[in-house]
Amino acid sequence: MPNIHWFPGHMNRALREIGAKAALVDLVVELRDARAVLSSANEDVIRQLQNRKRLIVLTKSDLAIESETTRWIEHFTSHGQMAISVNLTAAQDIVRLIKAIASSDSEKRQKEAARGMKPQPLRIMVVGVPNVGKSTLINKLAKKRAAQVENRPGKTKAQQWIKVGNQFELLDTPGILPMKFEHADLAVNLALLGMVKEEILPKEELANKIVNYLKVKHPGSLESAYALSNTSQKDAPAIIAEIGRGAGVIEGGQPNLNRAIMMLLSDFRNGKITRLSLETI
Repeated sequence: MPNIHWFPGHMNRALREIGAKAALVDLVVELRDARAVLSSANEDVIRQLQNRKRLIVLTKSDLAIESETTRWIEHFTSHGQMAISVNLTAAQDIVRLIKAIASSDSEKRQKEAARGMKPQPLRIMVVGVPNVGKSTLINKLAKKRAAQVENRPGKTKAQQWIKVGNQFELLDTPGILPMKFEHADLAVNLALLGMVKEEILPKEELANKIVNYLKVKHPGSLESAYALSNTSQKDAPAIIAEIGRGAGVIEGGQPNLNRAIMMLLSDFRNGKITRLSLETI
């Protein structure tokens, strides 16, 4: 697969705006997917924010292998980088995240106290690639639908400040992909997890990669999820056809492969087949 370039105009504008507004924030909350910690990092954005205090939040931890996520957190903290893993649908994880954010502002509070100022809201910029959970996070913190949430990449197109009580002010930013993917595997991982639009990489190819990955890394998971047998003896297209047949998605007496592929992609991304970590350390 050749190098993949994907950088729409709104992402280019958003990258410039992030750099311009970096000086206004006290903390950057950088979201990454716990299943693909390297692929879901955007070095272009990180370079724009290199002088800002940063908290790395590994989202969708409930879909990743717990021991691998723990290793990633230990890796970041051992290098002096604040990091936490969360399931954004779990209330107790939101509480942990709020505590982690609040603990990062001790220096700001000391400066305010030295100047005789009342505590000011912590200004936070939330960044990450598309569909990593930025809008969900903001809505959880704001306790209202302050940002649009949709299970497809590229939904947020503009930056907006959102007030969270008297404690935080959040700057939501659009999901920004790297200007180019030097390594095709990084783009593939994002596509497998639904962070790159399906027009970029063919869904048939992604489905084949999912099947082959699961056969090697999680043997038996396809059998358990779809009541299949002997998958090690079959190639990916045959397994996908069998998944469609078992699900009853039949057209003209044959499995509807497109519907079977879409079901496989959805189940893989939503953790219905197995918990997984595409990248390990």
